[in-house]
Amino acid sequence: MSIIHSRLVTFLLITPLISLVTACATNTPSHVKESADFCEVHNPERWMKVWQNGDAESTERYYQNLASDIKTTIKTEEFRNIFKEQLEIPPNEYRKEYSNDYVYYRKKISELLGEEWDCEYLKYHYVKEFEEE
Repeated sequence: MSIIHSRLVTFLLITPLISLVTACATNTPSHVKESADFCEVHNPERWMKVWQNGDAESTERYYQNLASDIKTTIKTEEFRNIFKEQLEIPPNEYRKEYSNDYVYYRKKISELLGEEWDCEYLKYHYVKEFEEE
């Protein structure tokens, strides 16, 4: 009787853990693709076509296209939360913790993926003076 009880308890404890691991494993390929697509949206070869003249009109058009491409790229709620959380941080606190948006995205996407993530293209957009950290 105690062996059956022991196995039942073990089963009840392990089942949610397996479900959690399976859920995370299911999302990981999506997050990897999203992070690669998010990086590629910032590729200078893409934005140079739009931002040819450097005038106010082409700059505005570029940022509208960038925002639209980012919105199209992000598919999962977990990835969307990175942007939602960024907006919820008061500006003074944000600048104390993150020297720029590049640092924020690198940290948050790395946390989401569970491994170090970096995108050289982001530096062109979010870093005025890049300092290696």
